Parts: sequence; structure tokens; C-alpha cells
Amino acid sequence: MLPSPAASLDIQRVEQALSTVLPQAYITFMQMHGAVRTPSLLSLIVDGRHEQWDVMALSELAEVSEGTKSYWSAGMPEHLIGFAQDSMGNLFCFHRVPPAGPRPCDAEIWFFDHEFCSESRVANGFDEWLLSYLKLKRQVPE
Repeated sequence: MLPSPAASLDIQRVEQALSTVLPQAYITFMQMHGAVRTPSLLSLIVDGRHEQWDVMALSELAEVSEGTKSYWSAGMPEHLIGFAQDSMGNLFCFHRVPPAGPRPCDAEIWFFDHEFCSESRVANGFDEWLLSYLKLKRQVPE
């Protein structure tokens, strides 16, 4: 089944549920493509010996709010908003932006490792993060 594009109302619900403002780059992607699954990235990364976390799926919007709240209750800092998962259940996240603030065009991407309860910055923005995976497709292993 193909993913369906996200509706503006669903995005607003997530923002309200998590008291945040999501970056426009992410919203545009979700409104065009919806939640996508990317299981072949794991093989591409492993076979190519790339030093990069895989992305198993960009979460459905309902999963963004439910999943983020679940991870908060398990120890993830509440300044992180999870929007995608790797194959081990770790999250790719945005930092929470207060709802009273302006909507950012893009936002840094953070990786939350649930085993070590640690976070690390992996990209300067959503578009850059996506591009890093698209570039893998063009690289030939040595």
C-alpha cells in the first residue's frame, strides 16, 4: 500500500499534542509523500559500508505524537520530537519549538539512541538529511 499525503489538519493535531511547531521542510515532505517506509536503506548502508544510521520509516503523523510521548515516558528528553525510526527502534528527531514562535523553514536532525539515552546531531536540516540518503544510491562501493 502506498503512503498517503498528510493533511494540514493532521499536522496541526501533532503540533497541538506535542506543543511544538514542526519545520516547513518536513511538513512539505509529509504533504507531498506521507509516511514512507525505507527498509532497503539498511542493506544499502551495510553493503556499501557507509557510516550512517539507517532509516526504516518516516512515521505516520499519529505515530509521531504517540511515539514521542511514549519515548518521553521511557526517558527521552522532552525537547525531542521523534519523526522517524531506524531498524533498532532509535528515533530521528527535531528539537521542540515553542508553539508561540515562528515556524522554522528547516531544523536540525537529532538521533536519539534509546539504549544509551543519548542524542547526537546528524544533520543541519531535514532536506540535508534526506539528501544524505539519496546520495547513497549513487555511490558505488569500493
